[in-house]
Amino acid sequence: MPRGLCRFELSPTRRRRSPTEPEIWAAHIAVVEGETVGETEIETDRARFLGRGRDARSPIAVMDGRPLSNTVGTALDPVFALRRRVRVQPGEMVRIGFWTVVASSPPVCSTSSTSITTPCLACRHIGVDPGARAAGSS
Repeated sequence: MPRGLCRFELSPTRRRRSPTEPEIWAAHIAVVEGETVGETEIETDRARFLGRGRDARSPIAVMDGRPLSNTVGTALDPVFALRRRVRVQPGEMVRIGFWTVVASSPPVCSTSSTSITTPCLACRHIGVDPGARAAGSS
């Protein structure tokens, strides 16, 4: 099982409704610092993620643990879902950072997203010590 730093990314674009509408490119990134288990899974179709008759409070993809479809393509109602399972050993800590980048072109989006290399990249900007444990943990 891999241990260390693991980065994975989903990079969709939104189809324009008219030729005059600006393009929108995005990247949804997860960076894991710790032991990962299994393969990265993705989902881009909200209907598959939620399941028939379900909503965001109880999506089928989370409730029954089934694998995500790992399919990409055109979706009328998209979702950015990334799944990476981790193992937390007693006394250890795992950090996972999720980032969403939006830009007007693929090069700008790519440049912005490739600079994300650690789960706690923004910690210094919001005054959080990335080495600190959560309140109440020992």
